[in-house]
Amino acid sequence: MKTYKITYQEKGQIKTVILKSENIHNESLPLNILSIVPLHTKNKRIFQKKVPSSEVLALFNELNIMLQANILLN
Repeated sequence: MKTYKITYQEKGQIKTVILKSENIHNESLPLNILSIVPLHTKNKRIFQKKVPSSEVLALFNELNIMLQANILLN
């Protein structure tokens, strides 16, 4: 199923509608269409890595130790 962003003008106002359809030609579209843009939905979960909470806690513990050391970087 494809997703489209349709921009059209109605009574002097520009409006947009999101339409999900297999075939956009079979849909009842609004009059005065300004643009039809296909939206690409990507699975963002592919790029996310699940990190165990123990590693996150260890990271914050090490960061806390570094901040408490109060080392000046000149």
